[in-house]
Amino acid sequence: MGEIAGLDGSTNHSPIALLRTRREWVSLKIPLKISVQQEIQNAACDYQRRVETGDAIVVGVNRFTRENEPGVPTQRIDPELEQRQVERLRALRAKRSQSRWQQGIEAIQDRARNGGNLMHAILEAVESNCTVGEIAGTLRSVFAEYRETVVI
Repeated sequence: MGEIAGLDGSTNHSPIALLRTRREWVSLKIPLKISVQQEIQNAACDYQRRVETGDAIVVGVNRFTRENEPGVPTQRIDPELEQRQVERLRALRAKRSQSRWQQGIEAIQDRARNGGNLMHAILEAVESNCTVGEIAGTLRSVFAEYRETVVI
């Protein structure tokens, strides 16, 4: 990535400086060919390349590391514990009041669609034995999920 010059003639490669430079040029109504997302991607790629080649020093990553340092242990979940939790969830769903559960989910859905305060509805849903997954799924059905569009 080449140097980006600000209006004052300074050059900088940081993402913040790139965004500030872009704003300066936009304020002059000079058209830019690169989007903000592209600028951030370019800056991140450039930084990663400098880390990998050793031009940028990151303590503990590419310099000043320990040779025989043990890795981070991977947490393993006991399959028996997982099965017990699945059974507890099934029991909860079997014993809860379906009408209260349905009211809790519908209240969240209604407030989410109408822009209302969700906190009270979420607390009522939790008290009605709605699970976090069910609450999150309801919110996802209204708001959808953010998916970044990647520009290459």
